[in-house]
Amino acid sequence: MYKIVVLYPKLEENFIEKYLNEHVPLVKKIPKLKKFVVNKAIGSPTGELQYLLLAELFFDSEEDMKEALNSNEMREAARHAIKISKGNMQVIFFKEIKTE
Repeated sequence: MYKIVVLYPKLEENFIEKYLNEHVPLVKKIPKLKKFVVNKAIGSPTGELQYLLLAELFFDSEEDMKEALNSNEMREAARHAIKISKGNMQVIFFKEIKTE
């Protein structure tokens, strides 16, 4: 399994509303997307939270992820994410490591 993780810091007050109402529908159109999960941070043992939202986009293979990254739907979703976060986000690509 491959995934794209996007970390969003605390942003303007209505960021989550924009994210859920505007951004999520765009992400769901991305080709080869197997699963999409949005996580809201609720606390940290070290005190202040560095990130507010963590989005996970799952793909069956590296090829599927690459196809998605090169799609018009991904470009549209990325432009929107940059707009609503003012470019204040971190994007990381992951490959699952089997532990069994």
